[in-house]
Parts: sequence; C-alpha cells; structure tokens
Amino acid sequence: MGIGQASINSLKASVLFLRKSIKSACERTTPWLTVHAYWTMAWAKIIKKENRKIYKERQNAYKEEDQYIIIRWKGGKMKVDAVSQ
Repeated sequence: MGIGQASINSLKASVLFLRKSIKSACERTTPWLTVHAYWTMAWAKIIKKENRKIYKERQNAYKEEDQYIIIRWKGGKMKVDAVSQ
C-alpha cells in the first residue's frame, strides 16, 4: 500500500499545483478579459443601434411604398386615409 499512497499523494500535489497555476493565470489575465468584455459589449451596442436604424429606415420605406400603392389604387388622388397612416 505504500506505493499506492505515494502515487495518490503525487497526484494530489500535481492537482494542487495545477489549481494554483490556473488561479494565478486567471488573476494575470483578468484586466485584459475585463477590457475585452467591455469593448465587446460596446461594439454589440453600436451594432444593435445601427441595426435598429436600418430596420426603422426599411419600415419607413415600406410605409411610403404602401401610401404610394393606396394613392395609385384610388386613381391618383392625394387623399390621406387611415389605412395609409
């Protein structure tokens, strides 16, 4: 049993060493990860805002197109209708 216990102790020591090295690596990289996460969120907000703007422009274009179709359907008269608003 002496050999088995020695290998278990060796395994425990290596696991402990790995935990400490991973922890120190995380502590060293945390500032970079924080900055990276901040910039990723900032870009996500910018992209979301641009996508919203593009969506609104498309919706306005569809509304104008619908108004044009309704005006042509009524014979070219410029009547404002509840459907076209």
